[in-house]
Amino acid sequence: MADFKLKTDSYQFDELATRYAQFLSPALEIIIDGTKIMRDTEIAISSVTVDSSADSRADTFSFRIVNAFDLVKREFKWIDTYFELGKSVEIQMGYKDQLETVMVGLITSISYSFEEIPAFTVTGMDMSFLMMTSNKPESWDQKKYSDVVKAIAGKYGLTAKVDDTETELVTQTKVEVSDFALVSELARNTNFEFFVRGKNLYFRKPLQDVTPALTLFFGLTLSDFTAQADLYNQISSYTVRGMKSKVQPEVIEGKAQSSDIQKLGTNTRTGADILNTIGSYFDKGESNRKLDSVEHGKEIAKAKLNAASMQFITGSGTSIGLPELQAGRCIKLEGLGKKMSQVFFVSSVTHSIDEGSGYTTRFQVRGNAI
Repeated sequence: MADFKLKTDSYQFDELATRYAQFLSPALEIIIDGTKIMRDTEIAISSVTVDSSADSRADTFSFRIVNAFDLVKREFKWIDTYFELGKSVEIQMGYKDQLETVMVGLITSISYSFEEIPAFTVTGMDMSFLMMTSNKPESWDQKKYSDVVKAIAGKYGLTAKVDDTETELVTQTKVEVSDFALVSELARNTNFEFFVRGKNLYFRKPLQDVTPALTLFFGLTLSDFTAQADLYNQISSYTVRGMKSKVQPEVIEGKAQSSDIQKLGTNTRTGADILNTIGSYFDKGESNRKLDSVEHGKEIAKAKLNAASMQFITGSGTSIGLPELQAGRCIKLEGLGKKMSQVFFVSSVTHSIDEGSGYTTRFQVRGNAI
């Protein structure tokens, strides 16, 4: 099984076109128990889809097998040999003999369709599936969120790619929730990204690497793109109030304002900036936090404000199939006018290969300035 992880390289489209022979012959491989299904068997797969996200949800895959039903024996072939529930799967996509891994996961479901041509569909999830059931109570005393996440990753044999949460020291108790739900909650509390790639668990600060993985140009390498700038979920500032302890009841307050937003791209006006021109009606905050200092409060406030700011610009696009395009990276779009020809964060990606459309990649993006 490949050491599948989030890539950090940047790619030139012309170089990819050369490597992939001008994208003329889409190719697929599915590897199960060391067997390359497309190369080594007569199994016919009509479509494959891989969905990945950087938004605290599992990556998924599905593929449909259309020549498995033996009309004489009235039985599906190959299920017990290759497609048993719980088996590990690696999916590779690309062109001709140049393939890249786009998914490593487990088979979690098989659905059967009895129509004119009986078929079955195999679906599965990434290794975060292992984290989604056990709700055994656990507690961690005076631990950073990052230390809690590292401990959870170790339970499932996952390599922890974890950024330090610095001052967030807590007594954390898990009661009647899964480990996946707990890590998702910790990510929301700190505005961290949480996702799994292969056997790597990522729990990291947002926008630490904004170097675009790729540049796509509308009308050439970008087939379509839609985007929306929306003030509805925006806030102009965020305030966190709390105390060190009941013994030390002094109120501590930390506040984040529009100047604390880390802008993505070359645009200059965030949603918070625009709201400030309308009036002082868009502040938000929380109380009753245990805070170590004003700086601690401000760090939490900045995380909340920056999380909200990344809901300002949302969009989706389609390109020719590109296995190098991954959720959790940034992408640059050009040919869309000044406001939209920008660097965006890729929040989700769908890689699809089917008999009609060949290999396409669809993606969703977010940004925080216009």
